Order: sequence, then C-alpha cells, then structure tokens
Amino acid sequence: MRLIAAPPVPANDPPPSVDAAWFGTAMDRLGPFEAQPLIAVAVSGGGDSRALADLAAGWARARGGRVAALTVDHGLRSESAAEARRVGVWMADLGLAHRILRPGVEAPPGGLQAWARRVRLELLTQWCRSHGVLHLLLAHQGDDQAETHLMRRARAEGPGEAGMPARRIVDGVRLLRPLLGANRAALRAYLATRGHDWLEDPSNADRRFERVRLRQRLGPEDRAAALVRAADRAEARQSAEGAVAEAAARVVSPSPAGYCLLDLPRFAALPEAARRDLLARITHMVGGGDYATGRKPVGRLDTAISTGDLARGRTLARCRILPWHGRLLVCREHRARTLAGPVTVPADGRYRWDRFLVDVAGVARPLRLGALGTPPPRLPPSPVPAPARASLPALFDSDGPVIVPHLGHRRGDAGMLSLRTSFAPTAPIAPWPFVAARSPCAVAPGTADCGA
Repeated sequence: MRLIAAPPVPANDPPPSVDAAWFGTAMDRLGPFEAQPLIAVAVSGGGDSRALADLAAGWARARGGRVAALTVDHGLRSESAAEARRVGVWMADLGLAHRILRPGVEAPPGGLQAWARRVRLELLTQWCRSHGVLHLLLAHQGDDQAETHLMRRARAEGPGEAGMPARRIVDGVRLLRPLLGANRAALRAYLATRGHDWLEDPSNADRRFERVRLRQRLGPEDRAAALVRAADRAEARQSAEGAVAEAAARVVSPSPAGYCLLDLPRFAALPEAARRDLLARITHMVGGGDYATGRKPVGRLDTAISTGDLARGRTLARCRILPWHGRLLVCREHRARTLAGPVTVPADGRYRWDRFLVDVAGVARPLRLGALGTPPPRLPPSPVPAPARASLPALFDSDGPVIVPHLGHRRGDAGMLSLRTSFAPTAPIAPWPFVAARSPCAVAPGTADCGA
C-alpha cells in the first residue's frame, strides 16, 4: 500500500459534512447501544476505515465506552505485516486497543478475493464473540454501495440489488455500517481536517477487478442514480422480507440439524412470487453459499414442485430437494466439493464447521470434526431424515465416529468428551429486517445538503 498524507485544509474552506455530530446521528439510527458501549472497528488502514476509527473513538469516549480496533492481515503481500503494525501505531495515537488477526490456513490457489472476504469476516466475528463484543463497525460507504448495486444489478440478483444493509447480525455479532450515508470524498475531507494519513491499497487501481473497472468509469450522476435505485430496491426488499417471514412461519419446519421440511399443501397455496422467494431463502440457508440462489434455477425448481415432477429429487445451491413422507425435504447435499472438509480439533474450544458452531470439551486425544458421511449400521434410530444424515457434524478418531449429537450417538469410550452444536447459518430464512442507509452524499463534501 502507498502512504497518503493528509492534504492541508485551506483556512477559508467550510467544514466537511462528516464530523462528530454527523456520526452521532448515523450511530443513533443503528442503535440501541448499552450505556457504556463496547464496540470493535475493522481497520485496514485505508481512508474509509481510518476515518471510521477516528469517529468511533470520539463517539465511544463521549459515552464512557471503549473501542477495539481490529486489523486482518491475510499475509498475501510481503508488506502487509508492516502495514498492520503502522495501523497499530495510528490506533495507539487515538487511545484504542489494537489487535492484528491472521488466518491459520493458507490462501487457496483460486477464488482469492472471495476467500479473503470470508476469512476476514470469520476472524472479526470470532474475536468479537470471544471478547464479549456485540457491535462490529465496518467502513463501507456510499460509493461502495452504488458500486455494489450496479454489480448486482448486472447479474440480476433481485433482492441483492438493495445493496449492503446498514445493520446485520452474523453469528450473534451486530455488523453496523454507519458510513453508508457518506461518500469517499467526504471521509477524506474529514481526515484532512484531523491531519490523518492513510494507506492506499494498490489493488484499488487494478483493472483486473470488476469493482475497479466500474469505479473508474462512474461519474457523480451515475452514482446518484445508482443510490436512488438501490433505495427503491431496499424498500421492496423490506416488504418482501416481511412477507417471506410470514410465509415461512406457516410453511417451514426448520431443524437444529440443518435441514427444513415444508408443508406441501400450504406451500402450493402461496402466490408464485412468495413460493420462489421462500425457496431461494431456504436453499441459501441450508446450502450455506456465499450468495442468494439465482432466480432462474429457483423458478425451474418451483415448476418441478408445482407439477409433481421432482421424481427422485433435485439438487440446487448445495442442497438436495425431494419429497419426504408427504412433505418437501430440503437438506445439505453431501459432496466433497461443496461440503466443508474435516478440521483437526486439538483442544477444547469453539469451532465453526460448515453451518454449525461447535463447542468441544474434554479433548484428551487427537480428534477430527467433519461430516458423518454414510452412517454406520449400528447408530441408533433417529427422526433425522436419512438423506440429511450424511452431512451432520460428528467427532471422529482413528476408529470412526465418537459422538454424533443429532443422532444421539456416543461411543462407549468417549469418556469426558462432550460435543454441543448449534445450527448457525449466515443467511437465515427470515433475517433481521433489511435496514437501509439514508441517502449517501452524492455531492461534493462541504455542501449543506450532504447529510446522513
């Protein structure tokens, strides 16, 4: 990354639109917060996150709270460790505790950006949970929102065209984006008034990336129009999510074992749009994919269900969908390339495997956590449908499965070993209602109508 020094601010310039009062209003809209809030801020060192850390520090201090600054170093560039340490110096100047988080696995040969995003979020939320931090602030701003809308619109992603929510829950941590009501220029103007430097990631100018190419050709009018459309999509998404939550309550029986059963007559009675929205959300939750299930394959699945053409079932978005004793079963597909692989469990602790959070205690020998696979014949009978069993989490040693919680299996030599699991999908059927940002700044910083 290149170090960008804060430019001098001419004495006669008006103050920037982003300031402590603006930020306080933005945070109020994302509350409530405890009396002395404890929050974490993801800080890469770029201009947006640098401004967010400074604003959050003042906001928390005024309320008797504390802020922890978290920097994820993926180790993908030789200079990344030094940059993370530089961020630590900047955070110390703000009086903030700083932690550098590093993944414990090597980057894959392909899909690097998707891997980096997933690992970053996992590291940040894991740290927050283990330190009792409920609120995690992310530095996405209005220009990011416009770009996100346009990229998703090009892929016809439907609800995804609403862009990023201002508030979201992931694994019990509230992800908050208070800067969606600002833009890149306003945040850098704020940094200039504070005399803060920041880092500029060279990948932000790398035209191999779709977002960079889009960013370089967008003008202010294009961004403003994109934000208006994103706001319209957000309003439609809020309405649709309310309808799908109501439909899910009548139709879907989710299981802690990670599958769903649907009441077919009630499902068939829903309007076509509601059926397809519900199928998209169920397959996204059960399959655990990074993105919502596409509209065209969902439409084909809905047609097959409506016409009784499921036969032996279908696969979609890492799921198996098939008739099951008069109902419709949606369960995780058991295939090596889509299911999480086994992980080593060296000691007691909490682990995330596939779509489950797993707490292990009493570890006294090397163990593996992974998919059960084909259940051995001596496992006890279970209400879990047979097609859903192969993808259940289980603890193994060299002799086979030791504990399979969802099937009630516990081998006689398990001793003090215990395994507790909770189904924790990143995309629930009826999520916390989509919270849109107020209109971001679509004009130059310093003007009166650039508000939250």
